[in-house]
Amino acid sequence: MRLGMQRGANTVAVTEDLPWHAKPLRLAQINLNELDPQRLDVEAWIDYLAQAKVDVLSFNVGGAVAFYPSELHGHNITPFLGGRDPVDELTTAARSKGMKVLARLDFNRTKDVLYHEHPDWFTIDYTGKPIMHYGFYDACPSGPYYSEFMPSVIREIMARYRFDGIFAVNCHYTSFTIAVCHCAHCRRLFREAEGQPLPAHPDWDNPVWHRYMRWRYRMTTEVWNLLKNVTREADPQAVFLGNLGGGISRNTPHGWELSEIAHLEDAVQQETQNRGAGEPVFLPAEQGKLMRSVAHGKQVWLMMSYNFGFGARFQASPPAELQVWFAEAFAAGGLPYVHFIGGRLQDTRSLDTIRDLLVWHAANERHLGGDSLAETAVVYSLRTVDHYGKDRSPQRYDSHFRGYYQALLRSHIPFDVLHEAALAQTDLSRYKVLVLPNAACLPEEAIESIRGFVRSGGGLVATHETTLFDEWGKPRDDFALSDLFGAHYNGRTVTDLFHSHMRIKGSHPVTAGLEGTEMLPNAGAACSVHLDGDAAAPLVLVPPCPTYPPELAWTRIEETSQAMAVAHEAGGRVVYFPGTPDRLYWENNLPDHAAILANAVRWAGSPVEIGLPEWESVDVHLYRIDGAVVLHLVNLTGAERGPLYKLNPLYDVPVCLKLPADIHAVEVRALVDAGTLPLERDGDTVKLVIPALRHYEVLVFEHKA
Repeated sequence: MRLGMQRGANTVAVTEDLPWHAKPLRLAQINLNELDPQRLDVEAWIDYLAQAKVDVLSFNVGGAVAFYPSELHGHNITPFLGGRDPVDELTTAARSKGMKVLARLDFNRTKDVLYHEHPDWFTIDYTGKPIMHYGFYDACPSGPYYSEFMPSVIREIMARYRFDGIFAVNCHYTSFTIAVCHCAHCRRLFREAEGQPLPAHPDWDNPVWHRYMRWRYRMTTEVWNLLKNVTREADPQAVFLGNLGGGISRNTPHGWELSEIAHLEDAVQQETQNRGAGEPVFLPAEQGKLMRSVAHGKQVWLMMSYNFGFGARFQASPPAELQVWFAEAFAAGGLPYVHFIGGRLQDTRSLDTIRDLLVWHAANERHLGGDSLAETAVVYSLRTVDHYGKDRSPQRYDSHFRGYYQALLRSHIPFDVLHEAALAQTDLSRYKVLVLPNAACLPEEAIESIRGFVRSGGGLVATHETTLFDEWGKPRDDFALSDLFGAHYNGRTVTDLFHSHMRIKGSHPVTAGLEGTEMLPNAGAACSVHLDGDAAAPLVLVPPCPTYPPELAWTRIEETSQAMAVAHEAGGRVVYFPGTPDRLYWENNLPDHAAILANAVRWAGSPVEIGLPEWESVDVHLYRIDGAVVLHLVNLTGAERGPLYKLNPLYDVPVCLKLPADIHAVEVRALVDAGTLPLERDGDTVKLVIPALRHYEVLVFEHKA
């Protein structure tokens, strides 16, 4: 089986003969609380969800709290259950409307009855103290709570309610940012696997710690596979999937290895709840693209919250925020999985917005998803997160990745996101350019895939310490891809470059559009390099100088020989930035950094891009579905800081793109607001004007019927 983006999942051709979970769907989850059995209005919920065209309902059933009269000893039944069985009521009502039903099980925690009877089932820290959260004891995936007790819960609920599947949440180890589990099972299993005792605490200088992280990935995947098999034994048609954390580095602390877990799931789910944790507005698209690269053609379900966030869990997100957030998910080919906190909502102001979004999705599902026409791919490196980012990944890796992501977004260059595990198993020839934002610790097979891609004529852009470490974080003497970069490491990385600059040298496409300035701002760090004879340096370092007082703010040294951009041809064109322009762009939002990042991609491979002059705040995604080309445009104007509480429409938006040679579009339809639009053609290039772009538009270029 191949990884990558060979075929989009939710296309018009896949509706009839596939299992239900492989079809375009709309999903909803009601996160019940303990009190809800006394006040849950099942009829009102199901009527609303049916109006919203929801196909799949999930809700809390058991694990941390049981919402049914469980007969299992130690299963923590809500004290407010009374004589009611809300699980039966919800299941029966949902099925009466044709919905599939998933049981949400919280695997991670329980109350003190089982802890006192089986303390070895639960996580303990180095001192032997149990690890607790919110009054619950954390269960350890290495022990019998996961391998015996929770399987008994699955068997019981499948026998009682015949669920269509299990949705496992909090199915993970306690975050290592809190503590390492030292239960007897973890100690024994780790010693058997690695021949050494568990590390007492996170220690990034200890090779055993790095092996412990990989061991946890293997163990978590094994546990998920066990639970999937238990589910299948209860019902061979039932699906199993689990909740994944979302974000660039939020899966690592719990032991989720996305590419391995995605391989065994029936559909791939990723949590992109909201911006309550300071995530970017493009998070649903970022995670949707990443998960599609490892989904093996399965559907990607993106869970998005109706409620705002942890600090305001009873408040609905504003309608404008929800419209843009869901549009980002739709544009990336993800399926909406809306998440409600509580069985009785105290803020209903955005319910109409959610209903309208899902109704629109149902009406237009055949035009969503498809095969990406992006010719640029940004590589995500989990090994770099783990063994280079370490406990500072948001600064050392995430900011580089998201800086390049944002630069391409604002330059209207459509792009995919490829997990490093997908590189060796994807036909890279469909891309013109690969981008490696500080991918310091790529695995060897990924490195060889990249080298083969460039030797065959593909373009490459890389930044900072890319491939300067092996996949375990051990420093190399030189970049593994130095032959492609045309640059070699001098053995040191220069730091403390605040108020340094990059001087433009001559004329080169990497610095196009920057006429009128001699220097670009710089900070952060840079690898000291020397160049091969056939490599050029369009940018060189100007060392730091004082910023204050203004009388002293002048450059003492006008330039050095330290390259800050290297342009090289090694089969294909390669641009290497020894510094951190991607991170600088993410942190400072200076347009000059975005310009050189986008220019590098253009020079390296001339990939497809969308002409949207003056509208950098529009996010574009380009697909092929059967004989049509579909262009998504998401208006992110004013959405940099959330929540967005008012849409900022753009008017008379000109759009220009070049269609594939075999697509002969003579009509363009706008699916959200505009209807059929006039289309101007010049060979393969088409031009049109969108009268008004509120939050989202989808343009379908096709033949007239």
